[in-house]
Amino acid sequence: MKDFIKQLKPHPVAIVGALILLAGVIMYSVTVKKNVEVQIPDYFIFKATD
Repeated sequence: MKDFIKQLKPHPVAIVGALILLAGVIMYSVTVKKNVEVQIPDYFIFKATD
């Protein structure tokens, strides 16, 4: 069983790379969400003043 777990254990570099990638995706989605939240009210205000 221990040997099986050892085989499953990925390379440390792969783990770090995956974590960095995951952090990047989270940061990207957060910034996109912020941009969308900023754009939506502006869009409604623009439509209201029209």
